[in-house]
Amino acid sequence: MTEKQQLLLYLIAKHPFLREIYQLVKVFDRASFPAKVSEDLRPLIGEELIEVAELFDNNTPKNYRVTNKGLDYLNETIKVDNLIQYVKTLDDPSQLLMALKN
Repeated sequence: MTEKQQLLLYLIAKHPFLREIYQLVKVFDRASFPAKVSEDLRPLIGEELIEVAELFDNNTPKNYRVTNKGLDYLNETIKVDNLIQYVKTLDDPSQLLMALKN
């Protein structure tokens, strides 16, 4: 799993306001971190770490939630300090750093 995918898993698990696709895209854009968020979410869905919680009218994913398997992975594998170091490498990490420290 990439660091970006780990970061997405953490954000979806820990921040209810970042479970919507548009909010996730916005937070990465503000970090000057061009991301194709949907592409990074697909492996998390494939590994059953997250699931689609709500769809738009056109049947595309709107909101996501972490599964029990995802929570276990998060608690056993992901280190917040490592995510913080990763985010600090971005052009404008301030908003993502706030999300990681809360």
